[in-house]
Amino acid sequence: MSDPSPGPIPEAASLYRELADHLPGLYREDPESWAELSGYLEVVDHLFRAYLIELEDLPVWLSPSARSVGPPGVPPDQAAGTMYRQYDALFEELAAWSGWKIPGSWRTDSRERNLDRIEGFLSRAARVWRRRGTPRGFASWFCLYFRLYRSRERPYLIEHFKYRPPDAATAGANPDDEDEWALRVTLLVPVTSTFEEYARRREARQFLDRHLPAHLLGRLCWVPEGFSLDLDDEGAVRDVIRGLGSFVPHDDGIHLLSRPERGRVQDLLDSGHLPGGGTTTPPENDR
Repeated sequence: MSDPSPGPIPEAASLYRELADHLPGLYREDPESWAELSGYLEVVDHLFRAYLIELEDLPVWLSPSARSVGPPGVPPDQAAGTMYRQYDALFEELAAWSGWKIPGSWRTDSRERNLDRIEGFLSRAARVWRRRGTPRGFASWFCLYFRLYRSRERPYLIEHFKYRPPDAATAGANPDDEDEWALRVTLLVPVTSTFEEYARRREARQFLDRHLPAHLLGRLCWVPEGFSLDLDDEGAVRDVIRGLGSFVPHDDGIHLLSRPERGRVQDLLDSGHLPGGGTTTPPENDR
């Protein structure tokens, strides 16, 4: 009994028929004219075969496995620096197809390691993208973006409606009442070495604004390293929610004023010390 499974797909270049074979037999009646015409068409045949070979590499080139083939149109003896730029530009474009911008913080190591990191992201992007808009998908994006691989680094995403207390069942029934348990989420992020710098914390805030579903009001809160929370313990989660204070959008609640000549950053709302040693008390001549 023969094997019903299909065999390998033949390469397009090997199936290429010369252009002269497509001409009517009338052109073959005069041997001299036919030889001259065939010679002209051989030049076009040579170009077409080269294009087909590049097209055969296209599915691999437009994939995370692009480094296994050479960039189309680049000679094999091309300088390595040019090859890296080609791969880098391609990976940027592939990431954009999934609505993703490769963060600048990923480009801090050697070029080879940077490409390894981006290639690893692209190989998982489709799977993570299918879960976009879900709590699990958002957490996966966040951990992948900031390279949070250890359990003590992973954030907690609290969906407030899941922890609505019984006495708040009718909250929001009146349009004039604010329902603090609906359409709100809180992301608790442990302050590990990843977020020691203020720039990285700001990047996390921007991530929340960009990737959280637009109908949700999100809040980003920093918790000490080693913080743990059982999301199945409704009472404990409610206590955390109530202890976090009011919902004030980050961009509206704090305004930064940089004073390079003094080397300080001030919080004009006088709400506390800022990361990096900033102060909230303006000088006497600024009051």
